[in-house]
Amino acid sequence: CGSGGMLIYARQHVGEHGGNMDNLSLYGQDNEGSAWAICKMNLFLHGVFERVFIENDDTLTSPQHLDGNELMRFDRILSNPPFSMPYEKKQLTRQERFSAYGYPPEKKKADFLFALHMLASLRPGGIMATVMPHGVLFRGGGELEIRKQLVRRDHIEAIIGLSANLFFGTGIPACILVMRREGDKPFERRGKVLFINADRDYEEGRAQNFLRAEHAEKIVQTFQRFEAIPGYSAIVTSEQLAAEEYNLNIRRYADNSPQPEPQDVRAHLVGGVPKTEVASLQPLFASHGLNTDRLFVERDERYLDFAAHATGNGALRQAVDADPGIHEREAAMLRAFQTWWEEHRPRLAALPETSDPMVLREEFLHSFQANLLPLGMLDRFKVTGILATWWDNDRDEMQTISARGFAELVDGWIDLIQDVIEDTETKKTELFDPFEHKLVVRLLPDYLEQIEALRAEIARLEAEKEAFEQQDRDDGDPGEPDQEGEEQDNYAKALEEEKKSLKAEVKGALDRVKYLQRGPGVKDKGSIAALKKLGQDTRDLERELAALVEEVAPVQHRIEQIDTLLAPYVAIKQQLAATRKQLKELSRALLQVLRTKRDQLSAKECRDLVLDLSRDSLEQVLRRYIEEHRQEVRAAVENLWNKYGASLRVIQAGRDEAAGRLESFLKELGYV
Repeated sequence: CGSGGMLIYARQHVGEHGGNMDNLSLYGQDNEGSAWAICKMNLFLHGVFERVFIENDDTLTSPQHLDGNELMRFDRILSNPPFSMPYEKKQLTRQERFSAYGYPPEKKKADFLFALHMLASLRPGGIMATVMPHGVLFRGGGELEIRKQLVRRDHIEAIIGLSANLFFGTGIPACILVMRREGDKPFERRGKVLFINADRDYEEGRAQNFLRAEHAEKIVQTFQRFEAIPGYSAIVTSEQLAAEEYNLNIRRYADNSPQPEPQDVRAHLVGGVPKTEVASLQPLFASHGLNTDRLFVERDERYLDFAAHATGNGALRQAVDADPGIHEREAAMLRAFQTWWEEHRPRLAALPETSDPMVLREEFLHSFQANLLPLGMLDRFKVTGILATWWDNDRDEMQTISARGFAELVDGWIDLIQDVIEDTETKKTELFDPFEHKLVVRLLPDYLEQIEALRAEIARLEAEKEAFEQQDRDDGDPGEPDQEGEEQDNYAKALEEEKKSLKAEVKGALDRVKYLQRGPGVKDKGSIAALKKLGQDTRDLERELAALVEEVAPVQHRIEQIDTLLAPYVAIKQQLAATRKQLKELSRALLQVLRTKRDQLSAKECRDLVLDLSRDSLEQVLRRYIEEHRQEVRAAVENLWNKYGASLRVIQAGRDEAAGRLESFLKELGYV
């Protein structure tokens, strides 16, 4: 069970779909003491106190969840067991879990043993899903025998291939095995296995990759519909698997490899863009409204040329972005969205009364697809992905609306903003910029204008301060390093240090002057005044005094020069400090201003505010998907240019011209 994330999400899933979370029992076991402890703490922090049973021991050698002397049976089993863990057969207990299927090679790969334990722990009608390394699908030996038994007994319902680096602790690609007890599959799925190849559906992250909402929704819908989709999923019978010697390698059945890039040798040699390649891309271009007649001109019956205004990647990009058909199709998508929203807004507005967020989500998924799919720009999975992404982003807000209403959600936003501000003041990690929260942006536009004006002024003053610090001096160029690796000089700092040194020098000289003139006290016999009282010769001391006064004068003059030079810098720093203080005061007052604005809102205004912000959030996701599709169109056009924009003849002509110019230069210089 690891840190318990799957258990927590399973519990939340039940609650979101209208089930009674308190009527759900959660069981888990992990051999790692640290994982066991974190799991129990994680469940506790998520408010799961009762009907939860987490044990610390080895599942293979000592399963802890028992019903008398038998394994306990479960309705649903989810797991991500350790990959390729070594084991010894003699240490296994309750070998009836494995004996009917066989054993993987000892001291090597225990992957299938975990899967068989889960299978043995299912109730009639139960279903399990476990993450496995791809090796279990095709390795030979004992694992082949296990696969034979699993297929022959019709345990495997689906095999889902995922991309690499999705799971913590391993960077290798993984798959999900979905299995049931023998005879428990739905009738129409018996004797069949659904292969889903989703290893190209992911988004790259810093530490690891992740599935976007559209990717997860596509997997879920394909599994629920048990659907064969070319290049993505396939339904394979047990007989076909037997004919393939029980090799369950996903790509063997659902191959999502991209088609090889076509290359027209004649076009590479003499120029032109093959009409066949442009025609093959027409469905993509037409889906976004691009009229290729604006990009290409007729060359002959087989080839086109790029239009004069569309030669080069930059020009092509501009031509695509300026195409009227592109803009009309995008505007049509936005109009269809607006129509859909106006029609379905009342359903979301009634959520506090209906309290059925997941039913609402399902309704929205189907209606959103029905409204936008006919425009033909995005396929059904991307259209569904737009709604799923929006819902996942706002999931917690939908739950709050359902349970407490719109006004409570607004108050919750304000409390969250307060927490972030307080965390920032105590130097904790800032979750987000409170000034960028959608509630602040919507309610306090004038206030934000003041903030932005102050930020712009701070940026301007900081630039002036930096420019002053890096300016040149008369005796060199301290603004640039003299040698590689040497730090840049700071003009202002150099002046300040020089002034500090000069003031110390002046202070020492002035102290000596004062001493020579009066001495530290009446009893001192070394000052000019004291010596004169005694009638002694003071000419040497007077000469020293005169020399000191003459020496101090230019130093004081240099200090005055430095003060004059530093005056603009001092003024900039003072303005910068004052502006930063203003910004800090405005930032601290944000919460008070926001609460005052909130107090002026009625319950209806809170509802309308939340609905408008929800619409804006969904539109942002839609616009992002539209832009991604436009980028796909651009990339296809630019790829044609990269392949055929410069033929071999053009390259040779350019080479010959350059060679001729070089020859001419060499002759002028007398080298040839």
